[in-house]
Amino acid sequence: MNTYPLVCSQSCRSRLPLAVLLIMCGMAGILNAEETSAGIFPISEPEDTAPGLPSNRVAAPKVVSTDCDIEINFDELSVWPNFSMTTRLTEAYDYWGIHFEGPGGNDGGAVLSDSTWSISGHSSPNFLAFNASSELSDGGIPTGPETVLFDDPIVFFEAAFGAGAGGDVTLRAYNAENYLITTVTKAVGPAVQRLRVMGLGITKVTFSCTANAWVMDDICVIREGGAGVLVLVNPCSTSQDFATPALMNLGYDNVTWMYDESEYEFAIRTGKWDLIIVENYGTLLSEAVYDALYDYHNLQGRIIFSSYEMKDHEDEPFVTTALGVTVGATYNSPLPIYAWNPSPLFDTPNTVPDLTSFINPCATDGARVTTTTGTAAAGFTVSAQANEAALVINQTGRILLNAFIPGVVNQDSDNDGKNDMVELYENEIYLLNGASGASLSVSPVTLDFAVPVEGVETQQVTLENTLDFPVSWTSGTARVLFVCADSPGPFLDALRGAAGIGVVDYFDARYETPELPILLPYDVVLVANNYAFQDPVAIGNVLADYVDGGGKVIHAAVTSGGGWNIAGRFLTGGYMAFSADATPTYTTRTLGAYDAAHPIMAGISALENFFNWNVSLVYGSVLIASWTGGLPMVATKGPSIVGINLFIAGSNPLHSGDVAQLFRNAVLWLRGASPLTISPSSGMLAPGGSATVDITADAAGLPLNSLKAFTAGFKSDAGGIATVDVSLLVHASCVEDTTFTQRPYMPAENEWAGYTSSDASPHKCYENFSGLTGPITALRWWGIDLEWLPGFVECDRPEPDVFQITFYADDAGAPGALVKEMLVQPLVTDTGLLGQGSYNFKEYEAVLPESVSLNNGWISIMGAGGASCWFLWSTSPEGDGDSLQASDSVQHSLYTDMSLCIATGPAIPHPADTNVDFRIVLGEAIGYLTGWQQGTNPIGYAIRAAYLWQNGEHYVYDGGAAPPLCWVLAP
Repeated sequence: MNTYPLVCSQSCRSRLPLAVLLIMCGMAGILNAEETSAGIFPISEPEDTAPGLPSNRVAAPKVVSTDCDIEINFDELSVWPNFSMTTRLTEAYDYWGIHFEGPGGNDGGAVLSDSTWSISGHSSPNFLAFNASSELSDGGIPTGPETVLFDDPIVFFEAAFGAGAGGDVTLRAYNAENYLITTVTKAVGPAVQRLRVMGLGITKVTFSCTANAWVMDDICVIREGGAGVLVLVNPCSTSQDFATPALMNLGYDNVTWMYDESEYEFAIRTGKWDLIIVENYGTLLSEAVYDALYDYHNLQGRIIFSSYEMKDHEDEPFVTTALGVTVGATYNSPLPIYAWNPSPLFDTPNTVPDLTSFINPCATDGARVTTTTGTAAAGFTVSAQANEAALVINQTGRILLNAFIPGVVNQDSDNDGKNDMVELYENEIYLLNGASGASLSVSPVTLDFAVPVEGVETQQVTLENTLDFPVSWTSGTARVLFVCADSPGPFLDALRGAAGIGVVDYFDARYETPELPILLPYDVVLVANNYAFQDPVAIGNVLADYVDGGGKVIHAAVTSGGGWNIAGRFLTGGYMAFSADATPTYTTRTLGAYDAAHPIMAGISALENFFNWNVSLVYGSVLIASWTGGLPMVATKGPSIVGINLFIAGSNPLHSGDVAQLFRNAVLWLRGASPLTISPSSGMLAPGGSATVDITADAAGLPLNSLKAFTAGFKSDAGGIATVDVSLLVHASCVEDTTFTQRPYMPAENEWAGYTSSDASPHKCYENFSGLTGPITALRWWGIDLEWLPGFVECDRPEPDVFQITFYADDAGAPGALVKEMLVQPLVTDTGLLGQGSYNFKEYEAVLPESVSLNNGWISIMGAGGASCWFLWSTSPEGDGDSLQASDSVQHSLYTDMSLCIATGPAIPHPADTNVDFRIVLGEAIGYLTGWQQGTNPIGYAIRAAYLWQNGEHYVYDGGAAPPLCWVLAP
């Protein structure tokens, strides 16, 4: 339930590589990407490290105004002492994404040395100087106003200003839409004064001065503030901090504690806070802090507030308008607090009794208040009375006022080890913001599926509720990117919680345009706006590219609004479901006629929206639903586009009904069936409880070598979010009756390699196997054909493609005695894939001319003949890492495994083997001989039983020989 989720940008992690760089290297370590006759395999290329310019990345979010990301004092620049020898400042700091410009033409401030100026308090020797009576070397005038532009939004700008004759400096901050965020004016003189502006999304700062000559220096820029929960706790004497344990109990781990009142305003204004908790006793909060809280609330912020000195600020807009109360007299001894009206504050998730027991360390314990627009949930009297409210919910439902000191509560009525105020704080936090996303956990967080064509595999994860109360949960696999030119508002959380949705990420299109690699991992991109897109043409072009690459798009209001619309190829190429010239209609409309049979309208019974647009269908669009009055609401454009004329952007979209369900349906209709299923897909978790969940990957319909990324997402009704990153590889399959499997690396895995095994070369490869229970009847393996020049080029071995197959007994982990050798002509299939991105990857299958009885041992597969066209055996990710290659008859380990499938026939035990363990012991041999003496067992079988017992007991079945000689001693 995050109000300000992490903004996805170009640094978003991609779950799978978008391109594969294949580099050749030698067998024995890295040989500068050279090939050797022994084989080819990839090496890891070190990442490029670009030297040079200072980084503009943010090391960490800031909550202290002196912790600058960028500092500019101009002192490193080579400058002149007077204006006539220089020009205005422009791009000296463009490597930080910071650009200076004057009022126009060649006018603007210039960097000078301070040798002829009477200014003090700045960093010497340089500053940015202005003098409207001077002239620059190119004819420009060094005058203001000066503008500083930022490539990436900032939250804080501060600088020192001075004027020898005195003057007033005005500093203004604007966002990407050129809306004024804040302004400040201050008188300055020869000793510099520092001015600051702060707020979210600052992309431009301007400053000017009423003086003719003035300077600016020592800039501090902070790019990113804090995030999560901000706690401003200032207790009195022995009062306790109960907010912190409440947050911990609800799973919140992204919490910032502030104790310095002088930094409160900065922290409030510059952070993307989900919740702010203020419990103040030891200091007087400034008017600026109250104003910052007021502005934060207006930006849809959530606040739990308590301050002993609220009476001193009773006329502040935060108190009168945001809180919706009038403040009466303060009191100096704790008063009991009684629940007045039924409210989740006293029963969800904890049952909290009246608060009647306190310690009394504070001189002032609170104030009696009367609600004006707020609602009193509790008071200092048993029943509701005027001027006795103690706990108030404001009219927006986003501020809770504790008109008492929470830290003095001293009771645990249910004897559960938690102070009742901790439980009340938990209820307050839960009402405003739910539990933390971390309150739901899943393990493991990654699953890798490798299944054959048309194969199915199930793995399990464990879902855990870390809270001490029960939660319900749902799940999904659809991945959505919400590209929105506004804050995401409540719609984001609503869509995240919809069944079937796995993950919804947010990208702020006010400030940048996503590139295609950002879009490609998502099943559906949902686009909406309330402000203009940073670049309407660029976003239209990339959306069209995304659809061309198989992506699906939902475009919602106001992407079809004239002047606000998506442009570029998405418009000109006919991708949009609605026209792009719509005008607004500010009228509340409800669901009208619709196609009840269409999946997008499943479960939709009520919809209401105020911000509508007079859209019209375009050629090829199919109307699915309308608003009352016939205004189009939902239309499809082929299988890849859905237009929804419904306003979802921003903090107050003014819609209601089944909005999240409608968009969820559109996402799932566009996405189609998923190879992933989750079972169970929903459920309940007891306090601290866990559940085992099956995640099944089904490769039906997916092509060989397909490697795809998915997300299995889990959400609880308490706000918990947990995800599992899933990869699904479709690999080559083995032959029927396979009992030993080492499937090949697929080219998509970026680990493919091949080792030379050819009688026309100096190299021969061996692979070990074990665990067989029947005679070997067939083989399947994989590889490529290459010619060594030196350097490999592709070739085709002449038909018939003959291989020499040799089986060996195991001799202490190495090939031992020869068991059987044969030539085979396998069925050769070109998979259509490219090993190392260049060479045809082939599959070979052979039924052996005679079966081989060898439960454990070694096999060599070697191309026979072919002159200079050699066979290279493909490697496998499965096995024990103990294959060998002999080069000029010298064996060495390859520290990998070769691709190999071994099929076996039924192993028939000797009739004397009564317990079928393929071992003839003395008792079994004597018993069978007794049967011969009695005329029931044949003499040849009896002699074979005695032979097997006498010569080693263990035996194997050789299907290539007739009984009783088919039972042979085990190697």
